[in-house]
Amino acid sequence: MPIPVAATRLLYFPVPKAACTSIKRAILIHNAQAAGAPSAAQARVHEVAPTTRFHPLYPVRHLHKRWFCVIRDPVQRVLSAYANRVVFHGELADLPQGTLDTAGLPRAPDLETFIRRLPDYARLHAGIDHHTRALTHFLGDRPRRYHRIFTLPDLETLPAYLKGHGAPDLTLGHEQTGGPRIGPDDLPPALLADLRRHYAEDYRIWGPWLTPSP
Repeated sequence: MPIPVAATRLLYFPVPKAACTSIKRAILIHNAQAAGAPSAAQARVHEVAPTTRFHPLYPVRHLHKRWFCVIRDPVQRVLSAYANRVVFHGELADLPQGTLDTAGLPRAPDLETFIRRLPDYARLHAGIDHHTRALTHFLGDRPRRYHRIFTLPDLETLPAYLKGHGAPDLTLGHEQTGGPRIGPDDLPPALLADLRRHYAEDYRIWGPWLTPSP
């Protein structure tokens, strides 16, 4: 769901694997302080402010708000999901014994296997599905609705943007960083091309705002 920033007209639309944990925590701490409530209560940010699908009624419900979001190259989001959710957190171990075996999927896949079988892993594991959904799933398909669209490279300008719209300084942490560093160059060219085709709609709609993959 979009998260309002207290004392402003701003509304943040989160996207998994695009700094959303850090941004949510900073906003929720700010909102708690603005309300005179203990900020420590916001430790489990994704329970307090879950990231959900874009609702068709949002443009009506939040007509007078200024929307902002942070986007990330779809390929880099998948690679980050693999490194952090699969390798570092070992989330596939959450599945009941035999679930992956029945589908012919390894519980600890290498990167190439994970990407080739991504639809199957997403079908069987809600966490993988959530972290690899398209940008359009969370943000809709009309970027012009957003007052400001940030990418990860210009995220350092976000606190100034919030301050300029009535929020005091927010400190952004850097969370969910566990796992190996993997980039598009680590993929075979054919597999990289397949993954980009998988997210073709994201590139078509959000491409003009995306920083190209290194």
